[in-house]
Amino acid sequence: MNNITNFELLQLVGGTSWEEKQQRDFINKYVITLLGFINENLNGKIKSETEEYFSQIIKKTPYSEEEIKDFFKKNYPGLDQVITDLVIDFKKQFVISVYQEKIRELSANITSDTLLIKWKKILERALTDDWEGVTKLMKE
Repeated sequence: MNNITNFELLQLVGGTSWEEKQQRDFINKYVITLLGFINENLNGKIKSETEEYFSQIIKKTPYSEEEIKDFFKKNYPGLDQVITDLVIDFKKQFVISVYQEKIRELSANITSDTLLIKWKKILERALTDDWEGVTKLMKE
């Protein structure tokens, strides 16, 4: 139950209270970056139709991780587990980079040691895949 896939992206980055446009922009950035990550890791294994799909999905909102995974499952049998692993790995890397950026921002503009310490604890938990602990700290 402590797998990153059991938690929503906005929940993991403290974005559930953001305005809808900020949430949508963040999710769009995530999905576009995810597509690039998958493309890079599958380079040489994908067909030219995939590039057309990427162009179409980037223009379409909203879209989801599931939609992307479904496309690859349909067009590349046997890659399901590879795609699932890539999505999990990317989501973890992406979330951790958000935490690291938040820590850099807080370190540069120290206004609260307590807040900086909290984000460092969040990062520590993320690095050990304690996503339940991450979400608990986010709620504090």
